[in-house]
Amino acid sequence: MLSRFISVALFAFSLVHASPNPQPAEGDVARRAAPVAVKITSAQSLNPVVTFSGTPPLEVLVGQAAAPPGNFGIWERTELSADKYVFQNLGTGQWITINQANNHLVTVNGKANATVFAVESAGGGQFVIKLPNADSVWKALFDGTSPIFGRIIMSPADGTVGERWTFS
Repeated sequence: MLSRFISVALFAFSLVHASPNPQPAEGDVARRAAPVAVKITSAQSLNPVVTFSGTPPLEVLVGQAAAPPGNFGIWERTELSADKYVFQNLGTGQWITINQANNHLVTVNGKANATVFAVESAGGGQFVIKLPNADSVWKALFDGTSPIFGRIIMSPADGTVGERWTFS
Protein backbone atom coordinates (compact mmCIF):
# COMPACT_ATOMS: atom_id res chain seq x y z
CA MET A 1 0.00 0.00 0.00
CA LEU A 2 2.81 2.41 0.88
CA SER A 3 4.56 1.78 -2.44
CA ARG A 4 1.32 2.52 -4.32
CA PHE A 5 0.99 5.81 -2.39
CA ILE A 6 4.60 6.74 -3.25
CA SER A 7 4.01 5.88 -6.93
CA VAL A 8 0.90 8.08 -7.07
CA ALA A 9 2.72 10.92 -5.30
CA LEU A 10 5.68 10.72 -7.71
CA PHE A 11 3.30 10.66 -10.69
CA ALA A 12 1.46 13.74 -9.38
CA PHE A 13 4.77 15.52 -8.76
CA SER A 14 5.94 14.75 -12.30
CA LEU A 15 2.73 16.27 -13.72
CA VAL A 16 3.18 19.46 -11.72
CA HIS A 17 6.88 19.68 -12.60
CA ALA A 18 6.14 19.16 -16.31
CA SER A 19 3.54 21.94 -16.46
CA PRO A 20 4.07 23.66 -19.87
CA ASN A 21 4.00 27.27 -18.60
CA PRO A 22 4.81 27.37 -14.93
CA GLN A 23 4.21 30.75 -13.32
CA PRO A 24 7.36 32.42 -11.97
CA ALA A 25 7.58 32.91 -8.26
CA GLU A 26 6.13 36.24 -7.12
CA GLY A 27 9.62 37.49 -6.20
CA ASP A 28 10.88 36.78 -9.74
CA VAL A 29 8.13 38.95 -11.26
CA ALA A 30 9.01 41.82 -8.94
CA ARG A 31 12.71 41.46 -9.75
CA ARG A 32 12.07 41.64 -13.51
CA ALA A 33 9.89 44.73 -13.21
CA ALA A 34 12.42 46.60 -11.05
CA PRO A 35 14.84 49.07 -12.65
CA VAL A 36 18.41 47.86 -13.17
CA ALA A 37 21.34 50.11 -12.23
CA VAL A 38 23.91 50.15 -15.05
CA LYS A 39 26.92 52.03 -16.30
CA ILE A 40 26.34 52.85 -19.97
CA THR A 41 29.67 52.94 -21.76
CA SER A 42 30.55 54.05 -25.27
CA ALA A 43 32.25 51.27 -27.26
CA GLN A 44 34.17 54.05 -29.04
CA SER A 45 35.75 55.61 -25.96
CA LEU A 46 35.27 52.90 -23.30
CA ASN A 47 34.12 55.66 -20.96
CA PRO A 48 30.82 56.12 -19.15
CA VAL A 49 27.81 58.22 -20.00
CA VAL A 50 27.44 60.96 -17.37
CA THR A 51 25.31 63.89 -16.34
CA PHE A 52 25.83 66.52 -13.67
CA SER A 53 23.62 68.09 -11.05
CA GLY A 54 21.80 71.28 -11.91
CA THR A 55 18.61 72.52 -13.46
CA PRO A 56 17.45 70.51 -16.50
CA PRO A 57 17.89 70.35 -19.36
CA LEU A 58 21.49 69.18 -18.88
CA GLU A 59 23.39 67.53 -21.72
CA VAL A 60 24.04 63.82 -21.40
CA LEU A 61 27.75 63.36 -22.13
CA VAL A 62 30.33 60.64 -22.78
CA GLY A 63 33.41 61.07 -20.62
CA GLN A 64 36.94 60.97 -22.00
CA ALA A 65 38.10 60.44 -18.43
CA ALA A 66 36.91 58.54 -15.39
CA ALA A 67 33.34 59.00 -14.26
CA PRO A 68 32.73 61.79 -11.77
CA PRO A 69 32.40 60.79 -8.12
CA GLY A 70 29.07 59.56 -6.81
CA ASN A 71 26.24 58.30 -8.99
CA PHE A 72 26.54 60.76 -11.90
CA GLY A 73 27.80 57.95 -14.16
CA ILE A 74 25.19 55.39 -13.06
CA TRP A 75 21.77 55.05 -14.69
CA GLU A 76 18.65 53.09 -13.90
CA ARG A 77 17.35 51.32 -16.97
CA THR A 78 13.61 50.76 -16.52
CA GLU A 79 11.91 48.36 -18.93
CA LEU A 80 8.45 49.60 -19.93
CA SER A 81 7.68 46.71 -22.29
CA ALA A 82 9.64 44.23 -24.39
CA ASP A 83 12.89 46.02 -25.33
CA LYS A 84 11.47 49.51 -24.55
CA TYR A 85 13.30 51.47 -21.85
CA VAL A 86 13.67 54.82 -20.13
CA PHE A 87 16.87 55.89 -18.38
CA GLN A 88 17.23 57.83 -15.12
CA ASN A 89 20.50 59.19 -13.73
CA LEU A 90 21.02 58.11 -10.12
CA GLY A 91 23.12 61.18 -9.27
CA THR A 92 20.56 63.75 -10.39
CA GLY A 93 17.28 61.81 -10.48
CA GLN A 94 16.70 63.20 -13.99
CA TRP A 95 15.58 61.27 -17.07
CA ILE A 96 16.97 61.17 -20.63
CA THR A 97 15.10 62.83 -23.48
CA ILE A 98 16.01 64.43 -26.81
CA ASN A 99 16.48 68.16 -27.32
CA GLN A 100 14.36 68.66 -30.44
CA ALA A 101 16.34 71.76 -31.46
CA ASN A 102 19.68 69.96 -31.94
CA ASN A 103 19.04 66.20 -31.43
CA HIS A 104 21.35 66.08 -28.39
CA LEU A 105 20.43 63.88 -25.44
CA VAL A 106 19.51 65.96 -22.40
CA THR A 107 17.89 65.35 -19.03
CA VAL A 108 14.44 66.33 -17.82
CA ASN A 109 12.50 66.02 -14.59
CA GLY A 110 9.83 63.32 -14.40
CA LYS A 111 9.55 59.87 -15.93
CA ALA A 112 6.54 61.06 -17.96
CA ASN A 113 8.87 63.47 -19.81
CA ALA A 114 11.47 60.80 -20.63
CA THR A 115 11.92 59.52 -24.16
CA VAL A 116 11.30 55.82 -24.67
CA PHE A 117 14.20 54.02 -26.34
CA ALA A 118 14.61 50.54 -27.81
CA VAL A 119 17.75 48.55 -27.05
CA GLU A 120 18.95 46.09 -29.69
CA SER A 121 21.93 43.76 -29.66
CA ALA A 122 24.83 44.73 -31.92
CA GLY A 123 26.69 41.49 -31.07
CA GLY A 124 29.69 40.90 -28.85
CA GLY A 125 27.97 42.27 -25.74
CA GLN A 126 27.38 45.64 -27.43
CA PHE A 127 24.04 47.34 -28.03
CA VAL A 128 22.43 50.02 -30.17
CA ILE A 129 20.08 52.38 -28.33
CA LYS A 130 17.52 53.85 -30.70
CA LEU A 131 14.09 55.31 -31.11
CA PRO A 132 11.56 52.50 -31.50
CA ASN A 133 10.52 51.96 -35.12
CA ALA A 134 12.92 54.64 -36.41
CA ASP A 135 16.41 54.78 -37.89
CA SER A 136 17.72 57.16 -35.22
CA VAL A 137 20.34 55.89 -32.76
CA TRP A 138 22.47 57.24 -29.91
CA LYS A 139 25.84 58.28 -31.31
CA ALA A 140 28.90 59.49 -29.40
CA LEU A 141 30.11 62.73 -30.94
CA PHE A 142 33.59 63.92 -30.03
CA ASP A 143 33.62 67.15 -32.02
CA GLY A 144 36.47 68.98 -30.23
CA THR A 145 34.23 71.42 -28.36
CA SER A 146 35.37 69.81 -25.11
CA PRO A 147 38.71 68.13 -24.34
CA ILE A 148 37.06 65.90 -21.72
CA PHE A 149 33.54 65.10 -22.94
CA GLY A 150 31.64 64.19 -26.07
CA ARG A 151 27.98 64.77 -26.72
CA ILE A 152 25.46 62.05 -27.45
CA ILE A 153 23.28 62.84 -30.43
CA MET A 154 20.44 61.08 -32.20
CA SER A 155 21.65 60.21 -35.66
CA PRO A 156 20.67 57.95 -38.57
CA ALA A 157 22.40 54.58 -38.15
CA ASP A 158 25.62 54.18 -40.14
CA GLY A 159 27.15 51.15 -38.39
CA THR A 160 30.12 52.97 -36.85
CA VAL A 161 31.59 52.18 -33.43
CA GLY A 162 30.23 55.47 -32.04
CA GLU A 163 26.74 53.93 -32.17
CA ARG A 164 27.56 50.94 -29.96
CA TRP A 165 27.13 50.87 -26.19
CA THR A 166 27.72 48.44 -23.36
CA PHE A 167 25.99 48.00 -20.00
CA SER A 168 27.87 46.97 -16.89
